[in-house]
Amino acid sequence: MGKFKKIVIGVGIIIVILSIVIQFGLESEVFDDLDICKDEPDCYSARVMRIIDGDTIDVRHLSTGESIRIRLSLVNTQEIGEELYEAGKDFTANLCPVNSRIIFDQDDGQTGGSYGRVIGLVYCGGLLLNEELLETNLAVIDSRFCDESEYGNDEWAQNYGC
Repeated sequence: MGKFKKIVIGVGIIIVILSIVIQFGLESEVFDDLDICKDEPDCYSARVMRIIDGDTIDVRHLSTGESIRIRLSLVNTQEIGEELYEAGKDFTANLCPVNSRIIFDQDDGQTGGSYGRVIGLVYCGGLLLNEELLETNLAVIDSRFCDESEYGNDEWAQNYGC
C-alpha cells in the first residue's frame, strides 16, 4: 500500500471518529455518571429534545431512542401566564440546553407518572435541576408528594419543606 493511500485511509478513520464524537459527545453517553442514581433500573442517560416549562422536559433515551416526557419530582414551577413562568423555563433551558445530555433517576415512589410524564430527578452537567430551581426561588417544593416520593427525605428536599 502506498504512502498516499495510507494517509487517505487514516484521514477517513479520523473523520469517522470525529463524526461519532460530534454526534454523541466526548464522554460515554449511556453509562457515565449513573452512579449518582439512587436505585435502578429506571436510571438512564438521555438527550434533551425540548423544554416544555421549568419543571417538564422532553428527552430521548440514549439506549433505546425512546422519546420521554419528564416531570421533575417534588418541585413545581409557575405555569404559563404566571409571573415567573418564563424565568423558570429559561433557567431550565440554560442549565439543560437542548441537545445536552442529562441523567434521569425515576422516582420509585411515583412510578405511575403524571399526565403521561415520568417523574424523577434530572442531573444536568452534574447539577441536580430539581434542587437548583428551588435554590433560585424559581420553584417551590410540592409537599403533597413528600411522603410518597423516594426523595422526600433527601437533604435538598428537607431543606425546602418536605
